[in-house]
Amino acid sequence: MDLSEPIPALASDNAIETFATDAVAWSPSFPAPMYLDPVVWQLAQLFDGRVTGDELVDDLVAVYGIEAPLAREHVARALLTASGGALLEGIDGPDQGCPADRFLQTIGDP
Repeated sequence: MDLSEPIPALASDNAIETFATDAVAWSPSFPAPMYLDPVVWQLAQLFDGRVTGDELVDDLVAVYGIEAPLAREHVARALLTASGGALLEGIDGPDQGCPADRFLQTIGDP
């Protein structure tokens, strides 16, 4: 499994309203806001155009002590939410494809 490619950064033109642990984000190129639950919001803040899926999975395992398959699911869900709402640089919506497509194929892989 190769998740060494960087995840696109959150687009700078998103409007994001944060709450205690979660957020709602709007992209100017997508018609509906996206709810970012606490896990998705925390991970999305790390999408800087340099971090890779592998690094995020490894960090979740190391810091929180969760199993790698669960860490992959969390990262994949964050990618799906962010890319599906056109919140990432260079992703204009769910029909364009996203890094999560590759990532989802790895869920359940050792």
